[in-house]
Amino acid sequence: MRSVRGLGVPLLIVLSFAVSANAQTIVATGGSPLPVTRGMTIGQAIQALKPELQTYVLEPDSGWFLQIHENGSYEDIPLTLWSDDCQDYVINYSAKVNIVTLHSEKYRTREGVHVGMLLKDVEKKLGKLKKIYTSEPTFEQYAVFEKMPPSVSFAVFGGILEDSQRETQRYSPDAKIAKISISFY
Repeated sequence: MRSVRGLGVPLLIVLSFAVSANAQTIVATGGSPLPVTRGMTIGQAIQALKPELQTYVLEPDSGWFLQIHENGSYEDIPLTLWSDDCQDYVINYSAKVNIVTLHSEKYRTREGVHVGMLLKDVEKKLGKLKKIYTSEPTFEQYAVFEKMPPSVSFAVFGGILEDSQRETQRYSPDAKIAKISISFY
């Protein structure tokens, strides 16, 4: 029989990854954790979120977004679920959730970062801004800070880029978090 001690460092690395990958880095305003976790299917996420409304948006060549609505309004969308396992105009409820994107300040990271927060205030929680870069093909701006939560990305408004520049450390005084994405890959 092999002992745990004999597995040594490789086991610790695997356990460390499993703990950080499943750690609840996102909480609701009241402090309860986001009910969507790694390994959940779209169907399980819907059951956990209990939305009043949900709508679907097909992204060309990439999969489906499931928009979760807070109330009877189609305008209030606090979060979206994305899976690349839904194809051919059909939602596959057994498909794994790959990304959760937060569009509302109702949810925040454990550090307190939320949608709508000014970047200068984010720096107080996550350390100095390392860079703002534009993604392809959407050309959205994303910010990277010294102390990034694992598997989290921050889309931002207000990075100051010169012509043909794709990366900067400068931002306008009103620059803020536009959305927060959590990857379950």
